[in-house]
Amino acid sequence: MRKIIINDTTLTNVDDSIGFKEKLDIIKKLDALKVDVIELPPVANEKADTLLVHTAAPSVKYATLACDSGYDASSLEKAWNAVKNCRRPAIVVALPTSTVQMEYICHKKASAMASLAEELISAAVSYGAKVYFKAEDATRADRDFLVSVINKAVACGASSVILCDNTGDTLPDEAARFVYGIYSECGFDKTDVSLGVEFSDSMSSSAVNSFEAARHGAAFVSVSFTGCNAADIKSFAEIVKKKGESAGVACSVNYTTLGRTYDEVKSITDAERSKFSPIASASSTVADDVTITPDFDLERIVSVATSLGYELSDEDAEKVYENAHRLSEKKPIGRRELEAVIATSAMQLPATYSIKSYVINSGNIINATAHVELEKAGEVISGISVGDGPIDAAFLSIEQIVGRHFELDDFQIRSVTEGREAVGEALVKLRFNGKLYSGRGVSTDIIGASIRAYVKALNKICYEEDV
Repeated sequence: MRKIIINDTTLTNVDDSIGFKEKLDIIKKLDALKVDVIELPPVANEKADTLLVHTAAPSVKYATLACDSGYDASSLEKAWNAVKNCRRPAIVVALPTSTVQMEYICHKKASAMASLAEELISAAVSYGAKVYFKAEDATRADRDFLVSVINKAVACGASSVILCDNTGDTLPDEAARFVYGIYSECGFDKTDVSLGVEFSDSMSSSAVNSFEAARHGAAFVSVSFTGCNAADIKSFAEIVKKKGESAGVACSVNYTTLGRTYDEVKSITDAERSKFSPIASASSTVADDVTITPDFDLERIVSVATSLGYELSDEDAEKVYENAHRLSEKKPIGRRELEAVIATSAMQLPATYSIKSYVINSGNIINATAHVELEKAGEVISGISVGDGPIDAAFLSIEQIVGRHFELDDFQIRSVTEGREAVGEALVKLRFNGKLYSGRGVSTDIIGASIRAYVKALNKICYEEDV
């Protein structure tokens, strides 16, 4: 029974509407599902993308994390810096091989593209990475050039070669002939290098195409939960489950959890609200999974803060430690209390934006609207938005004023005092360039507390990131 390597490309197909926490959750679910490779897109934002991989790496126990190298040595170095400390790091060198894509995407002729492939693969191998060479648009490539560049990739040290059908117009019998032809001509039966496939699903045949390819020599199959640029993982796994034994192939996907994981990941990638709402991806409650007692020293508290995503300067670390230690002497404190301390102690700065006024309209028969006015350098700027609730509308109004969307990593509200005039507390965590910025607001009006918390976090971003 021949084992098929499953390469999941879901994260290369999602857009910026999927936040940091969602991407991290997808990686964890894929690893639990036992896919062999989790492919990541090229590093676009070095700080944020690298932080994502570094945060995910300790929890990834089974899968290889493979980052796309991009098209030059600089982007390759960034990709390697992101994955090099993972348990199983790899680099994907994905280059066009058809004439039209070589000239349109990379503005290169065949000879220059072959040289680029050799350069990037050799450099990635020199780093110590496992290298997957992905021949983009291979089904439309000149056959002699395709064979030549594949042989060159293998000679340079690529451990897998993946043939891509980007147009998605290949039928199952054509896929079988194409893969078997390359498998035989390039001598994959005489080497440890595995041949792989990635079929676009424009004709809803990618899962069958991939299975036919596996029957005829492919040992590496790209899949996806989005079902756009690779075979749908559920469809392909079902085919292998039912017909794999007779074809002599198998895969390591955990069939028991596949259905549930499929629904969970699809719910993340299909969440249209996340494109518009700043609170779509935030959690309203967070478990207190840490308990800080008086015996916690500065290093341990900073370590907990770091695990929550905060980067504290030496000065802020001292302030947070002093306030957290003082609170813990009265009673042990949890994650929420620590985050409130960070929000009030770290980076207390001059305000770039201050709240001038806000008017909120909400009801059970109207859409919530917010009119927020902020003052910046003596100028009053206003924003008006409609949202899914008053707080959503208020945050959207602030984004309209600033002219920029910030990922809301977490949003918490709770009552500080009891009674009809109870004081509410809001904690907002915004993520920008991979770093968390928190703000805390307190008021008898919970919407006002939320706006204050958001603006405080925003001011920290403005100060440090020059937004």
